[in-house]
Amino acid sequence: MSTGSEGAGGAGRSSRDRADDRIAGMAAVVALGMIAQQIASKAVRDTLFLGSYDAEELPQAMLLSAALALVGVMGISPILRAKGPARVVPALFAVSAVLYVIEASLVGQAPGLAAYVLYLHVGVFGSMVVSGFWSVVNERFDPHSAKRRIARIASGATLGGVIGGLLAERITTLFGTSAALPALAVLTAICGVGVAVLGRGSSGPVGRKEETVSGVGALRGSPYLRRIAGVVVLLAVVSALVDFALKAQADVELQSQQELATFFSVYYTGLALATFLVQSFASKAALERLGIGGSLMLLPVMVLAASALGTIVARLWSVVALRGVAAVLESSVHRSAYELLYTPVAPREKRPSKILIDVAGNRLGDAIGSVLVLGLLAVVGGAAEAVTSSVVAGGLVAAAALVVIARLQRGYVEQLASSLRRGDIELGEDVVADATTRKTLAETTVALNREKLLAEIEALRQKQLEAAETGDADAPAPSVPPPSTGDALRDRVLALRSGEPDQVRRALAQPVDDALMPEVLPLLEGELRRPAERALRRAAARHLGQLIDALLDDRRPLEVRARLADVVASVAKPRAVDGLFLALEDPRFEVRYRAARALAGIVARHPNLRPSQERVYAAATREVEVGRRVWESQRLLSLGDETARETDELAAVLRERKDRSLEHVFTILGLALDRNTLRLALAALMDDATEMRGTALEYLENVLPERIRRGLWPYVGGGTPGRREKRPKEQIVDELLRSMDSIRVSRDAILAAASAASVPPSSAPEPDADDVTGGD
Repeated sequence: MSTGSEGAGGAGRSSRDRADDRIAGMAAVVALGMIAQQIASKAVRDTLFLGSYDAEELPQAMLLSAALALVGVMGISPILRAKGPARVVPALFAVSAVLYVIEASLVGQAPGLAAYVLYLHVGVFGSMVVSGFWSVVNERFDPHSAKRRIARIASGATLGGVIGGLLAERITTLFGTSAALPALAVLTAICGVGVAVLGRGSSGPVGRKEETVSGVGALRGSPYLRRIAGVVVLLAVVSALVDFALKAQADVELQSQQELATFFSVYYTGLALATFLVQSFASKAALERLGIGGSLMLLPVMVLAASALGTIVARLWSVVALRGVAAVLESSVHRSAYELLYTPVAPREKRPSKILIDVAGNRLGDAIGSVLVLGLLAVVGGAAEAVTSSVVAGGLVAAAALVVIARLQRGYVEQLASSLRRGDIELGEDVVADATTRKTLAETTVALNREKLLAEIEALRQKQLEAAETGDADAPAPSVPPPSTGDALRDRVLALRSGEPDQVRRALAQPVDDALMPEVLPLLEGELRRPAERALRRAAARHLGQLIDALLDDRRPLEVRARLADVVASVAKPRAVDGLFLALEDPRFEVRYRAARALAGIVARHPNLRPSQERVYAAATREVEVGRRVWESQRLLSLGDETARETDELAAVLRERKDRSLEHVFTILGLALDRNTLRLALAALMDDATEMRGTALEYLENVLPERIRRGLWPYVGGGTPGRREKRPKEQIVDELLRSMDSIRVSRDAILAAASAASVPPSSAPEPDADDVTGGD
């Protein structure tokens, strides 16, 4: 019964996944069509407007468009909150399609009126339908499904930008600019139908309990949201200023309507392609390395740099570079960081305020920018003369945006930490995309855990007091720090000797100095060995001499000395190499084995610390001259973690043969010989094919000194090395390489054995997987 139920549940989840995949695919297609329509409409809008009016008319059109958009978003926001985007957004697409039809009928009779109406139409409806579409998408998927599928939908939108620019260029070139309007009407209607189908099954109207604040009320009560709005408005002002500069310069340098149509089509196509490339290859890296604040600052910083160039060289290409940099970064790196700013905001405040900030904030910025342009025109006279002034003003506003973003970064961290503590939001590390949020989440989690721990300690203390009053002798004693003696060093010594795991871990979390080293070293053989080893690794560089002395001190427990080899190896210095080489002379095989592996790890990570061949061969000679009885009896003390580190396939084979001595010798030899060739030779020695074994023996006969070769030969089945004419080493290596096909089956079996024996590695840094033979 249980199995069947689980199977049904699995089938149900699979069915839902397939349905969500289909919906995500449809959403990607709708996003492609929507952004293609947006890009094409902007190209047609700018072409028709500048073909009918002088550039001096742009500020008035921008200002009127912004004012109408503000009125529109204020009117549509409560409807969206009450009815839900799935019902409202398709209606917006339908109205937009009707307007395109009206404009197409006007363009032949009153081209100036048609151009003006189109400019206002695109300015009012453009951002609202895009914002509404993403609201439908966000409400159509649960957070887990959205995280897996949003990138696919965004890719469709980015591709739509490229297609839209190409579509506008082809239609205007072949059929004229006015022919694009009916095509835009059809495409807009199709997108509206797609959004309507997409919205089926999404969440409906917001209930009365959730409708707790309005967008204006959320802004009024949150300084953090007001800072976000401030950044949006300032950057919209920058966009308005540089957008005017671009169109005014294009109007000056391009004469015919066809030239304007080609320019704007190519411009918007290139913009979409550049946005796609930056979004694909730079946005994630920027968030991970720069965090939210750095990613947000990138846009105004680049605008400042490009505006300086545009001020010096007032040409179309320099203004295109300025506007292009602003637009590309705004739609890629800046947009990715900006959306994360809403992470700390509770859903009851986010839903009504975000569309207000996104749309109304942008339109308000457009309006302010338009007023500034009108002021510049009044001062300097004409549009051509106002280009440089607009570029300079854009740079100054970008500098102001930098100041606000710096404050916003601090506000984000404070807001996120506060929301996490209150429980308004919950974040898992798997959904965090940027360095800022990851750091804040980690610090807040530590603080919350500390507060929880202190609360638990206080609860246990109270329970103990109550038990003492009632005579309950079985009540558990709380694990709390011992009373302070007033001497910090003495308190830490007492904590380390207490035997209480929590107290010991707290003491180990602080730096280890000379006086505490004798207290920490014994912990390497107990249940607290891992925190003790981590503490010693952190202090290893400062106390390397003490650690080497302890490693070589045969009066200390074997388990402590064996683990100290790894601690010493965490310091990449010649002194550490010297200390580990001294450990290769220790009478205990466990210490020598661990020291050799630690040396192999150092050499793999830092080839410049590779010891001389003479020193390596001297250590190997001592090992092969111990005698057969000692050779065959050498075993390792089980420390519980050594097998976890033997991931190399050759180590797996040698482990199966129970020949730790042979493994140890080849680990030492790997410090001086080429590791890859030595691995081939060892693999061949493990094979039963006589010819390959002979080739491996011949290679070792060529590279090993005679004293090592004679001592090693009985243990590798080589008998007594003969006095035969030697072939060149390169020829033997080539033959070993050609023999790889023959030993592939053996290698596969080796790898399988290694995989079966492996367990999750410890947290301590370990040598390279090939360290059985050393490494480069």
